[in-house]
Amino acid sequence: NSTDSLFNITLPGKYYVKITDTFSCSITTDTVKITIDNFSTQASLGPDVSLCSGNAIALTSGTLSASSYTWSDGSQANSLVINTTGQYAIAVTNTNSCVAKDTINVTILGQAPIANFTTSVGCKNVSVLFSNLSTAPLGNTINSNNWNFGDMISVVNTSTLSNPFHTFSDTGMYSVKLKVITNVGCEQTIIKTIHIAPKPTVNFSNGISCQNDSTAFTNLSISSAGYSITALNWNFGDVPSGLANASSLLNPKHVFGNQSTYTVKLIATNNAGCKDSISKNIAVKAQVKSIFSYSAACTNEAIKFQDMSIVPAPNSSNTRNWNFGTSTATGTLASKSYTAAGTYSVSLTVIGNNGCNSTSVKQVKVTWPPICNFVTPTNFCINDSTKLTDASVGSPAYIFNWKWSVNTATYSTIQSPYLHVVDTGNHVIKLRVIDALGCRDSVSKNVYTYPLPVVDFTTTPSYIFSNSSAILTPTILSGLSYSWTGSNSFSSSLISPTYQFLDTGMYQIKLTLTNNRGCKGSKSKIIVVYNKKTDLAILDILPVIQSDGYLDLTASLANFGTTTITDFKINYKLTNGGQTKETWTGVLNSGAFYNYHFSGSSLVNDLDKNTIVCITISQVNGGIDDNTQNNNQCLALFVNDLDVFSPYPNPTNNNVVFPIVLKKETDIVFDVTNALGQSVLNNKFVGSPGLNLIPMSVSGLSNGCYVVKITINDKLFIKKITKF
Repeated sequence: NSTDSLFNITLPGKYYVKITDTFSCSITTDTVKITIDNFSTQASLGPDVSLCSGNAIALTSGTLSASSYTWSDGSQANSLVINTTGQYAIAVTNTNSCVAKDTINVTILGQAPIANFTTSVGCKNVSVLFSNLSTAPLGNTINSNNWNFGDMISVVNTSTLSNPFHTFSDTGMYSVKLKVITNVGCEQTIIKTIHIAPKPTVNFSNGISCQNDSTAFTNLSISSAGYSITALNWNFGDVPSGLANASSLLNPKHVFGNQSTYTVKLIATNNAGCKDSISKNIAVKAQVKSIFSYSAACTNEAIKFQDMSIVPAPNSSNTRNWNFGTSTATGTLASKSYTAAGTYSVSLTVIGNNGCNSTSVKQVKVTWPPICNFVTPTNFCINDSTKLTDASVGSPAYIFNWKWSVNTATYSTIQSPYLHVVDTGNHVIKLRVIDALGCRDSVSKNVYTYPLPVVDFTTTPSYIFSNSSAILTPTILSGLSYSWTGSNSFSSSLISPTYQFLDTGMYQIKLTLTNNRGCKGSKSKIIVVYNKKTDLAILDILPVIQSDGYLDLTASLANFGTTTITDFKINYKLTNGGQTKETWTGVLNSGAFYNYHFSGSSLVNDLDKNTIVCITISQVNGGIDDNTQNNNQCLALFVNDLDVFSPYPNPTNNNVVFPIVLKKETDIVFDVTNALGQSVLNNKFVGSPGLNLIPMSVSGLSNGCYVVKITINDKLFIKKITKF
């Protein structure tokens, strides 16, 4: 019943006011229900406490209506971490702006540990791993862990393990609390809220599975509302397929390489990270793969189509269906011909006896065959080479294969070979060509081969000397053309040219002759050109003493020169004084041998003395022989005593021969002195029984007269020689 315009309320209840003005007009307000807020007396930090450094203090009551905090250090968190002993104060304001204040005295007993943990993804009915990350102060250890998983319906809701597992049987939010205590009794508690989400329901289906063919897989997995599936992981159990063994596609395909049973596994993961899986065994059937080949595709020729498919046994129980567009066929072998060039689609569908099937399609390009032709002379010569020129035309593919045959025998496989035939007569030349598409054509032509001329030639004269000429005459005089070549750049196209030989040596002359059929033959010869030299040699003396005491004498001669000998003068002399001179005329060619029989004879009547016969050629072809060294020859007819005969030739400018007759092997000593009595040459020889022709070279002596002292068995012989 207060009449004041202001009213101080001290008790809870319902209040209203009636207001009257000076005119006695009044109004009564609505009733206001007043409730007393006891927050200032209810909010409390509790009694003084002993804590460990790192522990926190907070309201022990009044926390539900508190809206803001102000601690004595100015912080505004709902708790305050204490590190030192002391008094701490708080001012708390609730939603009605009522303020409560309290103080507390805290005594520090030691250092508190730091409590912390993490969890794996939380999924319904899946063990969740709680990983303890708490740490103790330096020098302390955590010796007690107390977990509370907030799972009130679980039989096992707590654990003292460091890193426990817990399975939540339902979805939802769970407050998990961990309190850790050190070996000195300090503790710390942490509370975290975790979310347990549902797992997806995993399933899939697949179509028929055939070896080396794609098997289609369809994902049938579902997940609870709000938990969409974010990842699919397929494993086809096909390790040899490598990277293809796994897939993350929604509805993948996989090719199994073997006929076997494979375990295919699908793992589905939702947006909460929860996953589940399913595995199914897939029986892969034997492979069916359509494969076919075909022969060369040429117009107006039957193209053979051959099935080469891979099918399960038995082979005959599998079906093959061919489709050529305008016709069909069945079986492993089919044929089709086309009259026009173009590209035609051909398919082969193979249906296996196990339900697997396969279809392959090929675009068959049918082309016109090539036109075969070649160019070659109709006539040519054996051992000659003529080019076989391919003139074939490919349409549209290029020709890449050639086969040439001569009289049915394969000759060459190059495009345009050279033909070389060694037999005369008619020959059938055949060319077969194949283009890049396998189409072929062939053509045959006849050619005739003629023999080559047999070429030879002679020289006139046949024996040629330096600085002389010779006529070259072919054995065939009816040739179409003649080509002479030779040493010193000699060439001529005359039938019988003359060649001038300037020096001695060997000259190569070649004649190439072309006959009236155009066939060529050739002949090469080495022409030897000699120096003009006379050399008539005495090879041996053939004596016969007749019963009447007369000597019948024959000289064995040889023409070692390069010229023909037409005459020579020859004589023989006996040591007992008998001699004869004779002249011979005739023809003795170079290299020829001749036994000359002396027409005259001499009486040999003193058989008790040494008798020597010497034959000398004094003149050859009207002059001195070019080589006089072999123009003398002596022979002992009787050897009865030691004797030295006159040397020859004497005078001499080179060598001198001493005829000496011995009865036994004896040393022969020569001492040559000049006109002043000075010894200028000494030689010693060992003589044999019979006639010895001892040569001595005097080429090193000066011109003049010399005395030759010959000592044999202490017997001295004196001879004179002249050097010029």
